[in-house]
Amino acid sequence: GLVNDAFTPEEKEQICGFYEKTRMQDYGIYPINKSAFDDMQKWSREFLPDVCLLWSNDHSNYAGVYLAGPLRGKVCIIDHEEEMYAPAFRSIKTFIAAIISHQLNDLHNQSILKSKGLDYPALNASPAEKEADLAIARALIKKLDDVPETDYYQSGMAVCYLMPDTHLDLLKPFLYQDNMWVQEVACGVLAIHQYAPAEAWLKEI
Repeated sequence: GLVNDAFTPEEKEQICGFYEKTRMQDYGIYPINKSAFDDMQKWSREFLPDVCLLWSNDHSNYAGVYLAGPLRGKVCIIDHEEEMYAPAFRSIKTFIAAIISHQLNDLHNQSILKSKGLDYPALNASPAEKEADLAIARALIKKLDDVPETDYYQSGMAVCYLMPDTHLDLLKPFLYQDNMWVQEVACGVLAIHQYAPAEAWLKEI
């Protein structure tokens, strides 16, 4: 009932397949029940209308799928201690694969950032994946001027996380703007990529 027509047949199969696996093994991350789903949908309709929350852990953190917009199909983490809704996984398939392989066993953002199973920021993307990510990042950048100030942080963060290592120069403007939160994320992503030109940029700030 939670998996409706907003999902593709392949996505439905992946979601239901993982549900069956969690009935036999505890992965620390599991599908939420109908009651929790209804409660979280009331919240997400206000704050993340494009996201459907489907998974949780034992610490009231959640993971959900973008069902609309440029980020359609990507998975984000909802950590109740930190508002960071940037895409963490390229797809439901890679999210579930990271759980089953035990590369991901928590939904806390600080733990996720240290996970080798994380898709974003993308350190090992294929050329095709980089091209797709760049197209989405560019689409989000074009919309930034029209994004409400309250949503700018999340949109800017998504751009930083998606930006492939071949076009990290496009993140330079984020280092010179007033939103200190996006500035911090941009610095962190450039550091993760060990992007050498950023050292000179930071000296200019």
